[in-house]
Amino acid sequence: MSIFKVPIGVLNHLESIRRNFFYGVDGSNRKLTWIGWNMVLTSKKNGGLGVSSFFAHNRALLFKWVWRFLTDGSSLWTRFIKAIFGNKGALDTHKLIPRRSPWQDVILAIHSLQSKGINLMDFIQKKVGNGENTSFWDDSWLGEVALKVLYKRLYALEMCKSISVAEKMGHPSLSHSFRRMPRGGVEQENYGLLCSKVADLVLPNISDRWCWSLEGSQEFSVKSSRILIDNTILPKAEVPTRWLRVVPIKVNVHAWRVCLDKLPTRANLSLRGMDISSIACPLCNSAVESTSHIFFACPLARQVWRNFLIWYLLRDVVVTLALQKSIALWEFSTKACFLIR
Repeated sequence: MSIFKVPIGVLNHLESIRRNFFYGVDGSNRKLTWIGWNMVLTSKKNGGLGVSSFFAHNRALLFKWVWRFLTDGSSLWTRFIKAIFGNKGALDTHKLIPRRSPWQDVILAIHSLQSKGINLMDFIQKKVGNGENTSFWDDSWLGEVALKVLYKRLYALEMCKSISVAEKMGHPSLSHSFRRMPRGGVEQENYGLLCSKVADLVLPNISDRWCWSLEGSQEFSVKSSRILIDNTILPKAEVPTRWLRVVPIKVNVHAWRVCLDKLPTRANLSLRGMDISSIACPLCNSAVESTSHIFFACPLARQVWRNFLIWYLLRDVVVTLALQKSIALWEFSTKACFLIR
């Protein structure tokens, strides 16, 4: 049984989007694949269409259960998981019980993200209140790194490894639960640093809580984690995608493909090894049928642009200058994109 099931309508929608951008029938016909699927999934600010990957959305939804596990410790299911996997819920280890379970699927999903360089656990921070539910050594409550990592020699002296902040600060001294007093050298130096860190610490009379650093509200959201995953694993372009809400979606998508020079023009088909009798423009037969020629240089296209601009009551001189400027800008942007690639 899986915690997260994908509605069949969502899969059909993603498949229809995929077919719109992948013309190839199978893996042997990749010459007709005009736009990579990852580029379609990339956000608009990074040059894509912002469809968002199913992988990121799935992992973000699964990580929501980790957030609930940490923030809702009194619930029955949280206590059940702790009884099986321990108080940490096996979040800090790769060793899981052999029997598959929904919680094990969540842990495996988190580990798969870590293998890709995405550690969502780094964005969960503990805000200490009374310190009763915060581990003095294991939790990162006094900075971004746990104290057992910063002061390994002192952690080795600790007899109660799972001692809470409230209990530790309630002792007469920090060395009260040590098996022996710190001796000179590194131990004594670390002990002095630790004492100075907690010297002015005051524990308020409120409960400890977890915070999500990717949101200003400090509350976890699937959207913030999904955006982080997408921005990490998906490609990025130098120029963001221009999107006009007042025009139909298909027009925006077509303009996006034109800017990327990903239309099946005769020039592009020839570059991909397709056997074409002629790469000349079939309308004017005076130049190669490229993207820039179809939309700006072809006499028919120029006449369409001229009529369109005149319709806006522009003078013929202004129309000519506008056409020349548009052609120059297009040629410049095309060459710049080619150099970037």
